Amino acid sequence: MNSTPLIAFDQHAATTVAAVLLPGQQTPALHSLTSETATILRFVKRMARHAALQCCYEAAPCDFALQRALTQQGVPCDIIAPALISRRPGREDIRADLLRARHRLSKFLLRHRRRFTATKRAWSKRHETWLRVQTWPLRALDQTHRAYRAVEETVVRLRAVEEDLRALLTLEPLQARVQRRRCFRGIDDLTALTIAAELGDARRFATAPRTMAFVG
Repeated sequence: MNSTPLIAFDQHAATTVAAVLLPGQQTPALHSLTSETATILRFVKRMARHAALQCCYEAAPCDFALQRALTQQGVPCDIIAPALISRRPGREDIRADLLRARHRLSKFLLRHRRRFTATKRAWSKRHETWLRVQTWPLRALDQTHRAYRAVEETVVRLRAVEEDLRALLTLEPLQARVQRRRCFRGIDDLTALTIAAELGDARRFATAPRTMAFVG
């Protein structure tokens, strides 16, 4: 299997992204296609000129049509149940971790009458400096304070994930969708990217209220 090229399809109503992982490579190459079966078959045929392929895609409303078409062409294709796909912790999970860490640290400081009053805004650079210089009369309190300062580690994790996500801003079909959503006040690049990735092709919803119900 290590010598078999792998193609994973992210299929929507109008567009499909093919992630191609060749033998010996660690990062797949991404190809933007239309979702027409004929287009995808031509792409797979080109990729299969030099080696047998293994394809897969996530079970979705696009059903088994692509899987049947590929199988008829002699190309094995698996349909993967979403619940069986391993996923790294997402940006929203890390944001929730950060909120909990900040909440624990704030309550700990308040219980010991430690209040930051230099500015009205917490979790700024001045606030971080203030946190670092806090000293405690008991070793146990100092250990608790350092343990609760997991805030810093969580912020680093969040920034690393956001940096990875920014690399997707120039990838079609996400780029055009992100640019359209950035026109709305209060929506930044990463918020627009999240909506675009989760929503997919909005034309699959018959009405605007259905779209908003899905977005939440």
